[in-house]
Amino acid sequence: MTDFAAGTGGDIWDFDSGTSVTTAAVAASSVTVIDGAAGAATNAYILQNAAAQIDGLLTETANGGAVEIAILAANLTTTVGTSTNQFYTVMDNGSDTGIYRVTITQGAPGLIDQYSEIAAVLVGSSTGDVTTDFVAANFT
Repeated sequence: MTDFAAGTGGDIWDFDSGTSVTTAAVAASSVTVIDGAAGAATNAYILQNAAAQIDGLLTETANGGAVEIAILAANLTTTVGTSTNQFYTVMDNGSDTGIYRVTITQGAPGLIDQYSEIAAVLVGSSTGDVTTDFVAANFT
Protein backbone atom coordinates (compact mmCIF):
# COMPACT_ATOMS: atom_id res chain seq x y z
CA MET A 1 0.00 0.00 0.00
CA THR A 2 1.25 3.47 -0.77
CA ASP A 3 0.11 6.77 0.70
CA PHE A 4 -0.86 5.15 4.02
CA ALA A 5 -1.08 7.94 6.58
CA ALA A 6 0.67 6.46 9.60
CA GLY A 7 0.48 8.09 13.02
CA THR A 8 -2.17 9.60 15.25
CA GLY A 9 -5.28 10.53 13.29
CA GLY A 10 -4.02 8.58 10.28
CA ASP A 11 -5.31 5.67 8.30
CA ILE A 12 -6.36 2.37 9.87
CA TRP A 13 -5.32 -1.14 8.87
CA ASP A 14 -8.33 -3.35 9.69
CA PHE A 15 -7.06 -6.91 10.22
CA ASP A 16 -10.50 -8.45 10.57
CA SER A 17 -13.72 -6.67 11.43
CA GLY A 18 -14.69 -9.58 13.70
CA THR A 19 -11.41 -9.64 15.62
CA SER A 20 -10.38 -7.33 18.40
CA VAL A 21 -6.68 -6.52 17.96
CA THR A 22 -4.54 -5.28 20.81
CA THR A 23 -1.57 -3.41 19.43
CA ALA A 24 1.61 -2.75 21.33
CA ALA A 25 4.44 -0.60 20.03
CA VAL A 26 7.47 -2.41 21.31
CA ALA A 27 10.90 -0.86 21.60
CA ALA A 28 12.25 -3.28 24.20
CA SER A 29 14.91 -5.91 23.61
CA SER A 30 12.47 -8.71 24.40
CA VAL A 31 8.73 -9.06 23.92
CA THR A 32 6.08 -11.36 25.35
CA VAL A 33 3.40 -12.02 22.75
CA ILE A 34 -0.09 -13.35 23.33
CA ASP A 35 -0.87 -15.74 20.53
CA GLY A 36 -4.51 -16.32 19.61
CA ALA A 37 -6.10 -19.54 18.39
CA ALA A 38 -5.62 -20.62 14.78
CA GLY A 39 -7.37 -18.20 12.47
CA ALA A 40 -8.01 -15.79 15.36
CA ALA A 41 -4.86 -13.74 15.79
CA THR A 42 -6.07 -11.17 18.32
CA ASN A 43 -2.84 -9.29 19.00
CA ALA A 44 -0.52 -7.23 16.84
CA TYR A 45 2.93 -6.03 17.82
CA ILE A 46 4.73 -3.09 16.19
CA LEU A 47 8.35 -4.14 16.66
CA GLN A 48 10.43 -0.99 16.91
CA ASN A 49 13.60 -2.43 18.42
CA ALA A 50 16.66 -2.36 16.18
CA ALA A 51 17.10 -6.14 16.37
CA ALA A 52 13.70 -6.65 14.72
CA GLN A 53 14.60 -4.67 11.60
CA ILE A 54 14.49 -6.84 8.49
CA ASP A 55 17.82 -6.99 6.69
CA GLY A 56 16.46 -7.67 3.23
CA LEU A 57 13.20 -7.78 1.34
CA LEU A 58 9.84 -7.83 3.11
CA THR A 59 8.95 -10.93 1.10
CA GLU A 60 11.81 -13.10 2.46
CA THR A 61 9.55 -15.21 4.72
CA ALA A 62 11.02 -18.69 4.14
CA ASN A 63 12.80 -20.57 6.95
CA GLY A 64 16.04 -18.71 7.57
CA GLY A 65 14.91 -15.76 5.44
CA ALA A 66 15.36 -12.13 6.46
CA VAL A 67 11.90 -11.92 8.06
CA GLU A 68 12.32 -14.99 10.26
CA ILE A 69 15.84 -13.87 11.22
CA ALA A 70 14.34 -10.56 12.44
CA ILE A 71 11.55 -12.33 14.32
CA LEU A 72 14.05 -14.54 16.14
CA ALA A 73 16.29 -11.52 16.87
CA ALA A 74 13.33 -9.73 18.49
CA ASN A 75 13.42 -12.26 21.36
CA LEU A 76 9.69 -12.97 21.24
CA THR A 77 8.27 -15.20 23.96
CA THR A 78 4.84 -16.74 23.51
CA THR A 79 2.42 -17.04 26.40
CA VAL A 80 0.36 -19.88 24.99
CA GLY A 81 2.53 -21.36 22.25
CA THR A 82 -0.03 -23.88 21.07
CA SER A 83 0.80 -25.18 17.63
CA THR A 84 -1.22 -23.29 14.98
CA ASN A 85 -1.81 -20.26 17.23
CA GLN A 86 -1.19 -16.88 15.61
CA PHE A 87 -0.31 -13.23 16.16
CA TYR A 88 0.49 -10.26 13.91
CA THR A 89 3.80 -8.44 13.83
CA VAL A 90 4.71 -5.20 12.09
CA MET A 91 8.37 -4.81 11.09
CA ASP A 92 10.35 -2.65 8.67
CA ASN A 93 13.49 -2.95 6.59
CA GLY A 94 14.58 0.66 7.04
CA SER A 95 12.43 2.04 4.24
CA ASP A 96 9.18 0.04 4.04
CA THR A 97 7.01 -1.84 6.54
CA GLY A 98 5.67 -5.38 6.35
CA ILE A 99 2.68 -6.67 8.28
CA TYR A 100 2.93 -10.39 9.02
CA ARG A 101 0.66 -13.09 10.39
CA VAL A 102 2.92 -15.39 12.39
CA THR A 103 1.82 -18.95 13.11
CA ILE A 104 3.37 -20.82 16.02
CA THR A 105 4.58 -24.28 15.11
CA GLN A 106 6.53 -25.09 18.30
CA GLY A 107 3.59 -26.41 20.33
CA ALA A 108 4.69 -25.00 23.72
CA PRO A 109 5.00 -21.55 25.32
CA GLY A 110 8.44 -19.99 25.52
CA LEU A 111 11.14 -18.14 23.60
CA ILE A 112 10.88 -18.33 19.81
CA ASP A 113 14.48 -19.17 18.94
CA GLN A 114 14.29 -21.64 16.06
CA TYR A 115 13.06 -21.09 12.50
CA SER A 116 11.06 -24.30 12.74
CA GLU A 117 8.94 -22.78 15.55
CA ILE A 118 7.21 -20.20 13.33
CA ALA A 119 5.81 -19.58 9.88
CA ALA A 120 5.41 -15.95 8.78
CA VAL A 121 3.11 -14.76 6.00
CA LEU A 122 3.26 -11.23 4.60
CA VAL A 123 -0.33 -9.95 4.67
CA GLY A 124 0.38 -6.35 3.75
CA SER A 125 2.99 -3.68 3.37
CA SER A 126 3.30 0.07 3.51
CA THR A 127 5.77 1.74 1.17
CA GLY A 128 7.81 4.57 2.62
CA ASP A 129 6.80 4.01 6.26
CA VAL A 130 8.88 2.51 9.07
CA THR A 131 7.58 1.07 12.33
CA THR A 132 8.26 4.22 14.33
CA ASP A 133 5.75 6.02 12.07
CA PHE A 134 2.92 3.78 13.30
CA VAL A 135 0.84 4.00 16.47
CA ALA A 136 -1.64 1.53 17.94
CA ALA A 137 -4.53 3.57 16.49
CA ASN A 138 -3.35 2.64 12.97
CA PHE A 139 -4.51 -0.95 13.56
CA THR A 140 -7.81 -2.45 14.55
